[in-house]
Amino acid sequence: DKVVDLGGGLMRVHSLPTICAVVGILFATSTVGATTVLPLSLDDLVERSDIVAHVRVGEVRIEQRPEAPFRVTELHVVEGFKGAQREEIIELWQRGDGYSIVIGDPVLETGQEGLAFFRRVEGYTYLTALAQSFWWIDGQGTELTARRDLSSLNVVPFGEPRVTPPDEVLWSELREMVIDGILGVTR
Repeated sequence: DKVVDLGGGLMRVHSLPTICAVVGILFATSTVGATTVLPLSLDDLVERSDIVAHVRVGEVRIEQRPEAPFRVTELHVVEGFKGAQREEIIELWQRGDGYSIVIGDPVLETGQEGLAFFRRVEGYTYLTALAQSFWWIDGQGTELTARRDLSSLNVVPFGEPRVTPPDEVLWSELREMVIDGILGVTR
């Protein structure tokens, strides 16, 4: 490293090995195979979503579109909280076909249950915010838990701090938080 006078001030010039080391550290600490997103609170998810529902995953099919293939998943509404009714069927559209996927978008399998947040765009239904929008519901009876997997997301805080929901919680607690959030947003 050396200091050089550029006529208007001094500037530190770093050697090539120093620059290579800094670039290497930046690459080593970056998340590989992740989509970068802003963290969303439960209120953010409720506000940005047209539909919030407890769903059961049904059949999955692949639709070839000119712009890309899409995985279309039938979701049977178990309990609608916003914009959906019990027993309604929602078709979730996600880019990909099993060979290609959007990193950060959860892959849903037939028979699974979960809490999902959706938005509608031009007649199609999508998850509001990739993996932040889906909690899998597991267990039996009163011991049901809800968990979401954000491992394929690089969640980067920006602006005001947000209180984000836990990634694993009792289903009964998450359900109450969602109902409270919907009531708070609609008041």
